[in-house]
Amino acid sequence: MIVKKIYQKDLEQFIKGGEYLKSTYLPISAIRGLAQAKNPRALPDDLLLVMMFENNEMLGYLGVLPDDLFYRNEEGEAIKVHVGWLSCIWVDPAQRGRGIAKNLLNTVFEDWDANILATEFTAVAKALYDSTEKFTDLTKPTGIRAYMRLNLSFLLLAKNPDKWAKFKFLLKVTDSITNIIFDLRRSFIRKKKVQFSIIPEIDSEAKYFIDQNRLEDELMKRTVSDLEWIINNPWLSSGQKADDLSKRYHFSSVADFFAFKVMKVYNQENQLAAVLMLSIRDRNVKVPNVYYSPGASALISDALENYMREQKYNMLTVFHAELCNEISNNCSAYFNIRKMHRHYLISNKFESALKELKTLIIQDGDADASFT
Repeated sequence: MIVKKIYQKDLEQFIKGGEYLKSTYLPISAIRGLAQAKNPRALPDDLLLVMMFENNEMLGYLGVLPDDLFYRNEEGEAIKVHVGWLSCIWVDPAQRGRGIAKNLLNTVFEDWDANILATEFTAVAKALYDSTEKFTDLTKPTGIRAYMRLNLSFLLLAKNPDKWAKFKFLLKVTDSITNIIFDLRRSFIRKKKVQFSIIPEIDSEAKYFIDQNRLEDELMKRTVSDLEWIINNPWLSSGQKADDLSKRYHFSSVADFFAFKVMKVYNQENQLAAVLMLSIRDRNVKVPNVYYSPGASALISDALENYMREQKYNMLTVFHAELCNEISNNCSAYFNIRKMHRHYLISNKFESALKELKTLIIQDGDADASFT
């Protein structure tokens, strides 16, 4: 077996080359690769992609998203560590059982000096990580998914496309009829009294607010430049149909609709109280990043609810603990709210350092969660 590595400085050239375009399976989508090439936290010699071949056939691949981790040691000294998030591991089903995934993981650990984290992994990937004994738990936050409108045609197809694809039309009809009833019910519920605006990018007012309200204990400490990179370089093509290239990539690269929005929420004195970065995919909303002044969580909850109602969005996913509590306790417009769970792993290398952390703040969009 032959291992091929792609570093940040070579990624754009790789994507535009003939080998990439002719490959039976694509190890990274073009839109994701071009975004990765512009990552402000990536260094030229960062390993971003590992592939394994045999007889010129790709057996598997593993991606990495470069990032920086910040914490204070037991002496109170500020520490910054360059790290990589595992992103998109795939092995040809016909080749499983040969240790390919473990070899890919070992290659990444060696190249990154074990400065590795992982989240949003499948049960199969978790079993792989456990078998290597290279990881320890970082945190296991509980979030919520708040349902404004029925969305079976999205949820069931995403969960098991092979099973539900033939029922897609019936699911859409069920969604449409049920949502007429839900919309009628909500028409009798008063909208919350809150002022907010939606803008396509971070303006000067929002930039200043973010800089003033970023929490000291954030593990990744996203800057405005980081957020602007995310907003301007999505990993999903919006409004595009699946073409030949996207069909050769085993993860998401297209969506009926995908966009980032910035929400600014104001208090009763018309002062900016919160700035949120929202990701919207096929009428479903996530909150990758949120910055707010003390006591503004109720305003944020109200603004999100009104925005969901106005745009007739289907569901809202949030892991921010204070927002989860606020939304759960003021949920009259949502027909259902259920708990979600997310699991973060980090290399054993950091186990002793993390024990010194009194607080651990991870934004919902850290790792690659913002992008899909």
